[in-house]
This record gives sequence, structure tokens and C-alpha cells, in this order.
Amino acid sequence: MQTNGSNGFFKVRVTASLAAGLSAFFILQFMPSLVFAQEIVRLVPTLKSEPLKVGNTSNASVESVALSELSTAIGRDTIVSLSDAASMARIVAIGDGFTIASQDDLVLVAGELPPAVASYSIFRPGRIHTRIIERFAEQRTPSGEIKSQIQELVYSGKAAFVAESQSDAAGTPKAWFRLTKSVGVIRVGDVIVSEAVQHAQEQRRDDSTAADALEGQVLSFFSEQQWGAKHSTLLLNRGRADGLTRGMRIMLAPPTKLGKERNEVLAEETAQAIIYSHMPYFSLAFVVFASQPIERGSRITRTLQVAP
Repeated sequence: MQTNGSNGFFKVRVTASLAAGLSAFFILQFMPSLVFAQEIVRLVPTLKSEPLKVGNTSNASVESVALSELSTAIGRDTIVSLSDAASMARIVAIGDGFTIASQDDLVLVAGELPPAVASYSIFRPGRIHTRIIERFAEQRTPSGEIKSQIQELVYSGKAAFVAESQSDAAGTPKAWFRLTKSVGVIRVGDVIVSEAVQHAQEQRRDDSTAADALEGQVLSFFSEQQWGAKHSTLLLNRGRADGLTRGMRIMLAPPTKLGKERNEVLAEETAQAIIYSHMPYFSLAFVVFASQPIERGSRITRTLQVAP
């Protein structure tokens, strides 16, 4: 009785396993035509507007356009001296006790700001960069060096004046602003500046002499980006004192590397950029051509003729 029962149970298990195997076989044979024969939809992005319109010439190349024609493509990120950054008005509180703000939120700003201005720009303080200008053998300064320091300001949005608020104990003026535009997260500590003042600084020119060769390099790409490409913004450790002028074009090459015999290997030029803003010892440039990604430390190899 036990033997027959075991055999019967074994036969039932064998039959069930065989049925499951046949079912799986038929599914694999016939389902692919049903499941995998679906139409593949490819998403192709289309450009609705051209940010780099070059006059009325349809076949003009962005590599040859003038700086004035790139204004709509260049971002709002900027740099200021570290001392100027320290004195800028800043957001000290956000309405309703929030920790971050976005469009239409109220923010409390402390610091001096010009009144009766239509709009203000908001920036997030970024990296601080230092360039040693001169070293002294004798101790003429506490560190024996003269340095130039700047801070990145990453554009975050716009704000409009709402009403003045009570000054703090130190007499620092305060005012409430409403965010009219936000392109990033806005937090306490972000700086705010009049757009009229910013525009005047951007339009300032000088009479620097063009440089034939520079030994500068790329310091940053803003917003903690690790690589640059065509249409990126570059921060350079060279400026007016080195002969850079607005509209000047520079060629870039990857950083110098050591070969197998520990000798320096100079890479070929891979990018071209145009200077659009500069300080005495630092500049901002807009990449108009890049055959490969640009990395930090990329070298300025030469300058080209200033665009008209």
C-alpha cells in the first residue's frame, strides 16, 4: 500500500512537472512575436529656438561670431572680489520659517541696497579662488605674499522689493523681497545685488594691451561641474593685468601630462573660448568650440585676434 501510494504520488509530480515544462516551452516559442514585436518609439529632441543667432547670416559659425551676438547665450554666473562678496547684502530669513525658497516666496534681506530699483539678482556664493601675485624675500606682508582672491557667484534668480523692515541692533538695514524668478534652490546666506549695478560692472571696459601668450589655466566651470563643453562658462586665472580683454579669443589644451620617461607631453589644442568678463587677475570665458570635454587645469595656449 505504501509503495503504490509513493509511486502514485511520484507519477502525479512527474505529470505536473511535464505539463509545466510544456507550457513554458510553448510560451517561449510563441510569446516573443507578441511581446517583443512591439514598435520601438525613438524620442528625438527638437530645438524650438536658436540661442546663438548670428546676425542675418544663416550659415555663420558660432566660432566666428562677435561677443555682442553671444549675449543671449552667456549665463548670469559671475565673480567678485572676496572683499566685495563679504560686504554684499544677504538673505537672512525666509518667510513662514522655511529653510529654502522658490518663486513667489518672501525673503528678508540684510545689508545696503540701492532703493527704487526695479529688479535685483540673487546669487549663491560658490568657491573661493586665490592667486599669488607676488612673493617677497623680506617679510613685507604677514604671509610674505600679495594675493588676489575672488568668489564665484552662481545665479539663482530674481527678486523685487516689497517693504522695509526694522534694522537690527547693529543698525544694518533690512527689507522684505519677493522672489520673482528662481532657477535653483535659494537659501539663507545667498547674496542679492541690484541688476543696474551688475550691468554697469559687466559693461566696464579697459585699455589693456593684448597678450601674445599666456601661462594661465581653467580653474572652474561653476555649479560644482567637473567638466566643461561647448557653451560652458570657464573661470580663468588670468585677467586684465595679463593682457586679456573683452572679446579676445583664447585656445585651450588639456593639462600637461608626464610621459613614460617622466618628460612633459603637451596635448593638442581642443577648445576655443571668448573672454566676456574680466577682473585684474581673473576672467570669465564662453566656450565656442570644443572637440572633447574640457577639464580643470586645461592650459591657455595662445590668444587670437580680438573680435570686432
